[in-house]
Amino acid sequence: MKGKMVLENKIAKILKPFGVKVAMYEQFLYSEGWVFFTPFEDPSIGEHHKKWIAENYGMRMNTGAYFLFSLLHEVGHHMTIKNMTEEDLDYETFCRNVLSCADGTPEEINEAYFNLPAEILATEWALAYMVNNPTWCKKAYGKMFKAIHHFANVNGWEV
Repeated sequence: MKGKMVLENKIAKILKPFGVKVAMYEQFLYSEGWVFFTPFEDPSIGEHHKKWIAENYGMRMNTGAYFLFSLLHEVGHHMTIKNMTEEDLDYETFCRNVLSCADGTPEEINEAYFNLPAEILATEWALAYMVNNPTWCKKAYGKMFKAIHHFANVNGWEV
C-alpha cells in the first residue's frame, strides 16, 4: 500500500502526547505500548460498537469521530492497564480466549467483548478524554481526516 508510512507517522504525531508507538494493522488493538490501527475496520463491528456506546454512555459518533475514539480507546488501554492487577489480567485473558471460540451472533460476541473489564476501562478513558479535551480532539480529527483521505487517494480508494 502506498503512503502507509506517511499515515503511520501522521497518526504517531497525533498520539505522541500519550507515549505510545503506532503501526497500521488489520484491526485496532493495543499491545505493550503499541497502538495498532486500521483505516479499514469491518463496518459491522464499528456500527455495533457505536450503537453500544450510544446506549450505554449516551454519546453518538459519526465515522470520523469513531475512528478517533478507536485510537483513543487503544491509548486508554495503555493509560489504564496499570490499574489492573495480575489477577484481573489473567481473568481478562481467560475471557478473551473463551470469546474467541464462543458460539453466538456477532452482536452477542461483541456485546460480551465490550463488557470485559479492560474494554470498559479503555472505553471510559477514551470517552472522558474526548469530553474533557474538545480542542485537542478537533485538531486531531482534522489532521487524522486529512491523512486518511491522502492515504486513500494515493491508493485510488474512496473514503
